[in-house]
Amino acid sequence: MVQPVPLSESADSGGPATRRDEPLKVAKQRLREWRYETWMEKYSQVPYGPEGLLPDNVIDRIASNARIRNVDDFKSSGWLAGRAERHGEDILKLLKELDREVQAEKDAEKAAKEAEKVQ
Repeated sequence: MVQPVPLSESADSGGPATRRDEPLKVAKQRLREWRYETWMEKYSQVPYGPEGLLPDNVIDRIASNARIRNVDDFKSSGWLAGRAERHGEDILKLLKELDREVQAEKDAEKAAKEAEKVQ
């Protein structure tokens, strides 16, 4: 089981603290895709594979923590500081996009239920 990642002071208290179910699954998948694509583009000649760039256990921690808001928040995830500094903004953008999609889906479901009640 993945242990929760402690939050830095920069993480706000709004929204869920963790991703679960389908959003968690999608976050992990997108992080793995990002890892592979980034490794192929920038690191394919190094002696380690994609997991050396972003290990699976770090993917689990990052994907489950919905309150990561800046590169410093990666410190407690176990990701190497240099890699977090180099690639953290890309990961933040990826996760922010996912969270927006999830919220839009929830909002649409809520609106559909409200419309159904009115009828």
